[in-house]
Amino acid sequence: MMNASEIPTFAVVGHPNEGKSSVVATLTEDDSLRITDFPGETTVCSDYSVRVDDEILIRFLDTPGFQYPQKTLEWMQQHSAQKQHPAHAFVEAFREDPEHHHDVELLIPLAAGAGIIYVVDGSRPMRKNDVCEMEILRMTGNPRMALINPKEGDDSFLQTWKENCAKSFNLTRIFNAHQASFVERMALLESLKRMHQDWEPAMLRAVGIFECDWKKRISDTAQIISDCLIEALEFQVEMFTAKGENESVLRSKLIAQYQLDIQSLEKRAHSSIRGVYRHRKFRPTLPEQSILAEDLWSERSWKMLGLSRRQFLMAAAVLGGGAGLKLDILFANLSF
Repeated sequence: MMNASEIPTFAVVGHPNEGKSSVVATLTEDDSLRITDFPGETTVCSDYSVRVDDEILIRFLDTPGFQYPQKTLEWMQQHSAQKQHPAHAFVEAFREDPEHHHDVELLIPLAAGAGIIYVVDGSRPMRKNDVCEMEILRMTGNPRMALINPKEGDDSFLQTWKENCAKSFNLTRIFNAHQASFVERMALLESLKRMHQDWEPAMLRAVGIFECDWKKRISDTAQIISDCLIEALEFQVEMFTAKGENESVLRSKLIAQYQLDIQSLEKRAHSSIRGVYRHRKFRPTLPEQSILAEDLWSERSWKMLGLSRRQFLMAAAVLGGGAGLKLDILFANLSF
């Protein structure tokens, strides 16, 4: 287990509403982060650590967006002759000034030596403030990476961003936080180790642990699905009734109850799988036409499986021995 001083720490910085919190949420697999379309939601620096088996492997710091980058840069340039780290000097000068609260919060971890992940929205054109932010981060001298996060999917400005980021950062990567796969996340973490040689052993170990953990999640998910199928195949519902009651009505009730119970099994499996992948609060909004919004009993589901209604009913009848339905006539000891 690493000492606190050995844990690689990265401050995720940038302009408000550029996707910083989304990047942190994706890298830490933490869906508790508040993410909105309103700029300025993050007002203080927050620590989101990546843990496996209660061990902290990497720390990501979600920071407020730059507030007055032009003023901050001007001050740093005017005081560049100071021997202090420029971020530390700014923090000491403006710590009690509420007007510069966001910029102070952003620069505190940089003054402490954190690596920099600068997040920009690559689907928009560059502005003067962006140039100022890049120069501020360059002046810190901290290891730094530019992460181009194309929020709207427009790559018209991508080349301009890449060329300008290359002037101020050790590394530049394109990373869509909302669509990144496990492989893309691992590639990003692999690249972070190149920001500073001293971080390589810890980052290599972290990536290895993540890959083992991912394989375990796949195995756990397969077990959940397998257990769900076995339980569904063995599942039965029973109803006891007296002679003379309408068997057709009772059978319809049994079928309805059986379907509800199987749906419940399916939902519990879905919930367990979300837990395995740490999406406990995530609830996807599916398109109206998505087949994923349907359950096993919908007509669209069995058509998607290529079954006719007759074939589907015959398949269902096999489950649990006659679709898991058992109707006992009280005192008569008869079953259907």
